[in-house]
Order: sequence, then C-alpha cells, then structure tokens
Amino acid sequence: MVKKKPNRGSPAWLHKELQRQTFRLIESELRMYHQTKAQLERLREDIIQSADYSNDIPRVDRGGSNSDPTASKTVRLMTSAEILELSRRIGAIESAIEETRARDPHRLELIRLKYWEPGLSDTAIWMRLNVDRDTFYRWRREFVWLVAEKLGWDAGQRREPKRKRASSC
Repeated sequence: MVKKKPNRGSPAWLHKELQRQTFRLIESELRMYHQTKAQLERLREDIIQSADYSNDIPRVDRGGSNSDPTASKTVRLMTSAEILELSRRIGAIESAIEETRARDPHRLELIRLKYWEPGLSDTAIWMRLNVDRDTFYRWRREFVWLVAEKLGWDAGQRREPKRKRASSC
C-alpha cells in the first residue's frame, strides 16, 4: 500500500510543516547557545555599567526628585524583553541538558559534537559515539523536543503509537 502525502495546505500538511520548522528553529538555538549566553551577559553588563536613564525606562524615585540608580538598573534588568527572552531560551536548553545528564550523560556528547563542535558529519558523530544511525537520530530528536517542551512549545512532537489498520477482506 502506498502512503499518501498530505495535500499542501491541508491541516495535516500544515501540522507536519510546523513540526519541521519548530525542529529547525530549536536546532538553530542549540547551535547559537554559547553566543546567546555571551549576548545575554553583554546586555546585562551594559545595563549595569550604564549611567543613561532614558525616559521610556521605568525609574524608581525615593519620594523626591532624586532617583535610585541601583533600583532603576534592577528594574531595567528585570523588565527588558530581550533579556527575558534570551534568559528563557538559555534556561530551557540548560534544563534539557541537566535532565539529559541525569538520565544518560552519554547523550550529551552527541549534543556537544552535533551543535557546538561543527565540522563532523552525522555519520562521523554516530561512529564516534559507537551508536547506530537510528539511535543517533532518536537521541537528537528527543533532545530537541525536550528543549521545545521546556520552552512551552507544543508542536505536536509526541508521536502517537501507530495503529494497525483493520484488514479489509
């Protein structure tokens, strides 16, 4: 029996495409993890070192016209949309790393080689890890979807068990 592909634009096709795009986006976040951490640290440091208080940033006043620069910086650190989003992404990846480390630390070597040490092909990685191709791709997929789960993204990544079709006699 030939498996039919969903029609482009159908709900099934859109769902599959959403899964594919979500997976790629998370893989991109994994590749950029170390740069994102450095960017977050720079943003935080810029706020801490800054002396400029623009009018659109909330300021904390002590009753009079004098403002508290430490409180103002704290508010900026806690309310910056960019800092909050980068922190959320980093937190999701780090949480997935810790959960994976607790379950099977060997899998983290795959993540390190695949996303943070470019240059190795998938084949070279699975050979270095001494796992078969299917295991490599399963571990990769499970880690990426774990990050998605930590981000609170539901792209329908959990597969339903395949059901046997009733034979038509």
